[in-house]
Amino acid sequence: MRRNSRQAAERPPRRKTVFLAALVDTVNVTLTCRRADIPRRTAYDWREADEGFARKWDDAVDEGIDLLEAELHKRAFEGESVRCTTRGNKWARGGFIRTPWPCSC
Repeated sequence: MRRNSRQAAERPPRRKTVFLAALVDTVNVTLTCRRADIPRRTAYDWREADEGFARKWDDAVDEGIDLLEAELHKRAFEGESVRCTTRGNKWARGGFIRTPWPCSC
């Protein structure tokens, strides 16, 4: 076992929990590692050393992708409420408008 792997195995299990929860939210290893305050190499060492953790990692990615797909579907078919602060727009003067795209006001 490499030194980093040994250090990864000694890290508190709470970091793994934080990592997996953040992975669902971001589906991005770099951002997830920042939230969990661990190096990327540590995350990959955990994955390599712990088969159960690797399965949970895959499940977290699958769940995160499902959530992203649901949000894309919602925005594509229902639009998105955005706060428009353009004072010159008589239709949305400081109120909420519903658009299928980000507001560029």
